[in-house]
Amino acid sequence: RAEALGLLDTILDSGVSVEQFVSDAVSFTRSLLFIASGVERESLLGAPRSSFPADLIVALDPPRLEKMLASFFDLYRDMRYSVNPRWELELAISRLCVIGDYISPVELARTIRAMKAAIEGGTAPGAAAIGAALGSGKVAAVVEGSIEVEEAGPAAPLISHDGNLDVEELKVALTSSVGKNRVVLSTCLQRSGTWSVQGDKLVIPCANGYDAGAVLAEAGLLAKKALEISGRPLRIEPRAMESPDQAAPVPAGSDGDGDDDGDDGPVDAVSMVERVFRGRRIGESRPATSASRDDYPE
Repeated sequence: RAEALGLLDTILDSGVSVEQFVSDAVSFTRSLLFIASGVERESLLGAPRSSFPADLIVALDPPRLEKMLASFFDLYRDMRYSVNPRWELELAISRLCVIGDYISPVELARTIRAMKAAIEGGTAPGAAAIGAALGSGKVAAVVEGSIEVEEAGPAAPLISHDGNLDVEELKVALTSSVGKNRVVLSTCLQRSGTWSVQGDKLVIPCANGYDAGAVLAEAGLLAKKALEISGRPLRIEPRAMESPDQAAPVPAGSDGDGDDDGDDGPVDAVSMVERVFRGRRIGESRPATSASRDDYPE
C-alpha cells in the first residue's frame, strides 16, 4: 500500500487529474481483462500486446480483473458526490492492493463443494467426527487439530408445523432484509396487516393506498428477496386495507356484489391500480364536437 499510494501521489502531483487517472485505469484494466480472456487483437486492446507487463497478466485472472474494473466504475460514479475525489481514488487504490486475496463467489462455491465431498467421503482430517456431529444436529468446530462439538441453536424455519409457508416468519425476514436500503418500504411492510399466500401470490394488506403503492413499486425486489428467503417463487400483491365506507366504487363490468376474495384469477394492470389507489374506471370520453351557431347567444 505504501508504495502504491506514494506512486499515485507522484502521478497526481505531475499534473494528471484524478478523472483522467481513473479513465486511463479503466481502459488499462479492460485491456488486461481481454488478454486474460484470450482476446489479443490490438484494435480491442488499444495498445500492442507487448505493452502490458507479463507479471500482471500472470497474477490477475478474469474474476479479479472484473472486480477491479467494477471498482473503478463505482469510483468514477461516486467521485461526483465526494467530499474529495482524490481521497476516493486513494481509498480505491488501497483496496486494490489486496486484490490478489479476492475470492470470487464461483471459486468459493467450488471450494465448499470440495470440502463437503472430502468430509462425506471420509478423506478429510477428522471427517468422521465432523460428519457425526453434523448428522446429530450439532455444530463441530476444529480448533488446533481437535474437534469441539457444541449444541446447535434452533433454526427459525419458514415452514410451519402443517407444512405450509410461515408467513409471519417471512414477513419478519423480508422486512429485515430490505430495511437497510429501503427504509420507507420497510416501514410500509412493518405496519401492514397479516400476510397470506394464495396460490402463487403473496398478499400484503397495506395500511393505506400510499403504502400499497410503495410496495407495488418494489414488487420485483420483494419477489426476489422472498424467493431467496423461502425458496418459493411468489408474486407480490399489495392491497390497501380500507373500511366499507371508504371502499372504491365497483368497476364497470363487475358483478356488483362487492365480494372480492382475492383469488379470482389473474388481476390485470388496471385492476391492480384501482385496488391500490382506490380508483375506478370511467367510461370512454366522447370526442369534442364543433359547437353550432345555435349554442351561442347573439
